Amino acid sequence: MNVFEGLKRSRAFRREETALRFENATLTYESLYHQALRIAHALKKEGVGRGDKVCLFLPNVPEFVMSYYAVAAVGGVVVSINVMNKRDEVSYIVNDCGAKALITSEEILDQIPDKGEAGKLQVIYSVGKSDLLPSGVRPFDKLLEDDLTLPYLENMDSSDPLAILYTSGTTGKAKGAVLTHGNVISNVYATNHHARMAPSDALICYLPLFHCFGQNFIMNSAINAGARLILHRRFDPEEIFPSLVENKVSMFFGVPTVFNRLLQIKDLERRFNDTRYFFSAAAT
Repeated sequence: MNVFEGLKRSRAFRREETALRFENATLTYESLYHQALRIAHALKKEGVGRGDKVCLFLPNVPEFVMSYYAVAAVGGVVVSINVMNKRDEVSYIVNDCGAKALITSEEILDQIPDKGEAGKLQVIYSVGKSDLLPSGVRPFDKLLEDDLTLPYLENMDSSDPLAILYTSGTTGKAKGAVLTHGNVISNVYATNHHARMAPSDALICYLPLFHCFGQNFIMNSAINAGARLILHRRFDPEEIFPSLVENKVSMFFGVPTVFNRLLQIKDLERRFNDTRYFFSAAAT
């Protein structure tokens, strides 16, 4: 059992289908599968393996999706960090979970701790322009240069940890909530069933992937169903509305503040001509 197998299964049956769209770029299931494997091989060479923690301090970008499945493939544990966290909060999480590797993005590099501030942290990768990276931080593109001569997939038990998501820490220090492979696989199959997700669906995701709503209910469930994931960094109506039409989005997910904002917009219905399903969560 391994969450990565959902991606592999989707690839086998939908080889030429789009898995992910972000801005002007698209990734098919096959290309996403291969990119995740390349990253997995590179992480394995760095000594990342079963049970090792890898922090994803990333906004909603394709590299989050690739890295998530790569860490799953080697049996590691994904620790997703809120991109709004400040340096001391990021440092606390990196040390609290004992992360061996961290993957981030150039626009939030100032918020990551130095290796000396994080006892077990061995390697840091950053998405962005490699010539602007500080000393000790490697370009993410290096992870994609690995070959695929030895496909690798760690066989996991249902009780093995897959992800750690930290609480908001409103009454004290943030606490890491552990989700196992069994937890996530059960979750996505239940979501696929009750939301009736199908390969023909297109799911929009502007909700943060570091949160369980974006990560499990949308990202993992879309991939497991073989659907299309339309990724956006944030909820920006000027970007979202054209995307809904262009990508024929059939499933729309939001929180009450988003739906309240939508209700203030004229001619709202025509923007959702292709949308068959709306879902609200995170608050009453």
